[in-house]
Amino acid sequence: GITGFTPSVLRAGAAVCIGALGVWLMAPADPLTSLALGGLWMSAFNSYAVCDIGFELSFAAVAGTLAGAELVRRRAARHPAREEDAPRRPLPVRLAARAWDAFWEAGCITLCASAATFPVLVLRGMSTSLYALVSSVAVLWMVQPILLLGIGAAFTGLLPFLRPLQMVFSFGAGLLVWLLNGWARWVETWPGAQIYFETGYAAFLCLVLIGLCLA
Repeated sequence: GITGFTPSVLRAGAAVCIGALGVWLMAPADPLTSLALGGLWMSAFNSYAVCDIGFELSFAAVAGTLAGAELVRRRAARHPAREEDAPRRPLPVRLAARAWDAFWEAGCITLCASAATFPVLVLRGMSTSLYALVSSVAVLWMVQPILLLGIGAAFTGLLPFLRPLQMVFSFGAGLLVWLLNGWARWVETWPGAQIYFETGYAAFLCLVLIGLCLA
């Protein structure tokens, strides 16, 4: 209701509800199925929803995010538990390994999400650049705290005597959003931050790349 029931938000809500229903029915989690059914459910009620750029970017970004998460999962499966029986490594080495794992996860997910949304940006005549990838990796960590603080503010706002706590949650979420927006405004001023592509050529290139990935 706050967002005005935009297609991108309804798509996300439908996918989450479908995923939750699967959990309640003791079915295995399948994010791709939930994403696909969410898109089909949106199209069933409004066939023009797929023409909304918010829906297109949201759907493509989630598909790319799921692909990146799968790559991260497969990498973790190849290195299970860091050989628990091996000698305990020094603290600096362990911290460096954890930092690298976090960087790999953020970079992999961001790269896949950016690649998935690139065709949409090109076909819509919008701009893109490699700065988007670097910028996303730098601020991706903010998303979860913003979400959690926002949920905390929403629930504590239901009870008047929790208003001081609600103000703390709201201030924290607002501060992170301010930093996120400030970063975006700063990055867009960098030289070459907005690169436009000839639509027909870029669309053909995207089809070739998709074919190579499928092959």
